[in-house]
Amino acid sequence: MCSIFAIDVFYPNERKVTFDGKTFLVVVKLLLNGQFSELGTPLKMEFPHTSKVLYFDDDYFKQFVQDLLTQEELIKLTECDGIYRNILDLKTDKLQEIEQGSLWKKQGSKYILIDNDDYVDVATHELKLFQKV
Repeated sequence: MCSIFAIDVFYPNERKVTFDGKTFLVVVKLLLNGQFSELGTPLKMEFPHTSKVLYFDDDYFKQFVQDLLTQEELIKLTECDGIYRNILDLKTDKLQEIEQGSLWKKQGSKYILIDNDDYVDVATHELKLFQKV
């Protein structure tokens, strides 16, 4: 897909870089080649025209650039309704403790912890525990 989009890339500490007039693939390559490394690792990409949000999972985006994932597969793996941080320490049903400030992606009626080792989700009625990034 070679469509050109406006893309906002959000970094920690509320830093944002906006790309316009570039394809999705070009933007991803720019983000991964170290040109913006002083800003840290991106948290999310937003597409203002469609309101689509992608969590920036470094591994998935690298696989996309290496042609191991299609753009459609990448979007399916990373699309979410927003990125959040928990504002308090949390305990899961399994008594696992999640530190304040951990990253979560909102998908439908759940907040899902962004963690490659453990799957943890919390129902959205716990909204008061989360702050949008």
